[in-house]
Amino acid sequence: MLITLAEKISPENAALLIIDMQNDFWNPEAPPAKLHGRDISMASAMIDRLLALVARARAAGLPIIHVRHEEPGWAMSESSNELRWQQKARRTAALPNIDYQLCQPGTFGVEFYRVVPEPGDIVVTKHRYSAFVGTDLGLVLRSLNRKSLLLCGGSTNICLESTTRDGFMLDYYCVVVGDCSATAWGDAAHRAALANIELGFGQVADLANVCEAWGEHRNASPRAYF
Repeated sequence: MLITLAEKISPENAALLIIDMQNDFWNPEAPPAKLHGRDISMASAMIDRLLALVARARAAGLPIIHVRHEEPGWAMSESSNELRWQQKARRTAALPNIDYQLCQPGTFGVEFYRVVPEPGDIVVTKHRYSAFVGTDLGLVLRSLNRKSLLLCGGSTNICLESTTRDGFMLDYYCVVVGDCSATAWGDAAHRAALANIELGFGQVADLANVCEAWGEHRNASPRAYF
């Protein structure tokens, strides 16, 4: 049993999961922010901390897993399409001349924003909110013999929370780095998601907590897994 934060996020036990750091979600020049008014202020304020977290995770020797969201037509169910239709109706009521399909494969919008995979990193592509649904994430984690997930990115109250919930249900220890996560739905939604996670699905820490726990691994060399 892993009890302490240091045990849960140790290089022997943990993998870093970076959720959906993509242009369509966080780039101020992408249509959702530039044309539709998506609120990216929380991500803009936290992204330097996220980059510091990734650098420290590399130095400590954790495997780095980037999760990417895509919505190709073949992957969209009736319920997914109905939700997107409702969202589009609300959006075009305010901006009737603007239409946009989120996270389309091969587009600028689906590319990673600032937090970019490096050689040896792993990329997992998902088509649902949770990174465990319909992906090979479970296989990757089993192959790496991981017990713990260190999660960051966004959106805190949707894809990050969904992945954390599923990770806990699959018996992983889950630690969410709250100040390295963000949502476009405001601070109240962000805090509520973190409260839900800490109540029932894992532990919430911040960058300072994590770096302190990694202090003993400061001089470790990054590992190559593939």
